[in-house]
Formats: sequence, C-alpha cells, structure tokens
Amino acid sequence: MGIMGMDHVEVWAKDLQESLAFYTDVLGFRHLRTTEARRPDGAVHEQACITLGGMMIELIAAPAERASEEVDVGRMGVKAIALTVEDMESTAAGLRERGVTFVQQPKPGSSFNGWRAEILDPNGIGIELREWIDDSIHNDAWQPASETVSRTA
Repeated sequence: MGIMGMDHVEVWAKDLQESLAFYTDVLGFRHLRTTEARRPDGAVHEQACITLGGMMIELIAAPAERASEEVDVGRMGVKAIALTVEDMESTAAGLRERGVTFVQQPKPGSSFNGWRAEILDPNGIGIELREWIDDSIHNDAWQPASETVSRTA
C-alpha cells in the first residue's frame, strides 16, 4: 500500500506561545520551526513544529473565534497523545514542580507492565505518560499485567 508510518499529530493551540513553552520547556520537545502561511483571503495561519524522538506535533494557532472553545476529552475522537517516560516517579515529581496538574495520578498499568498517568496540555488535550517495565509496544508475546484485562487477538 505504501504507507510507511505515522508522520505527525496536529493540535489546535488556544495560545501558540503558551503551548510551545509547555511542550518545549516542560515536556522536553525540541522546537523545530515556526511558520506563517498567508492565504489568498488575507488570513494568516501560524504554526510551530516540535519534535520528540521520532514524533512531530504541529501546534496550530486556533482562529480567534475558536480559541475560547473547551476541549471535551471524553468525546469521540483522539483521546490523548501518549509519551514514554523513563522513570514515572521522577518525571511526575518534576512536572508537579513546574505546576502541571495530573488528571490521573501515576498508577500501575492494567493492559501493560509499567506505570501510567495523565495530564492536560494548556489547550485541554490529554497527554498520557507511560513507563514500560520489561515490556514495550514491540513485544509480540505481550500479556496483560492485570487479571481484569484479557488479550483477545
């Protein structure tokens, strides 16, 4: 088919500079570039591209009329962006020191061996933090870490 992998995720940013600072200063993404696209109708679309490992996020400045809209994480669509952390305890402590609020405190994973937690970015986008312990997405022999989860395929 020719599809080789995932390229990037696009996130509407209510405040582009605030979102850029959160992802780079707090979460450790690298700011790759910021661009402005001028459209024939005179509109200007600004975006910042940030990377972490092999993943890129395009933070796109929301149009003024949409910037006050709230994100409803519980609705259908993308639930969260998931990031891998090396050590959940120290990562969580560092994020708390920077004023990040956890919507789900670190807890053992149920569908994998490790730890998971959830935070929100400044726009209300869910971010899952995941520490894999002796497990990974590349483990073909994966089995659930909890008796309440069963592998069906």
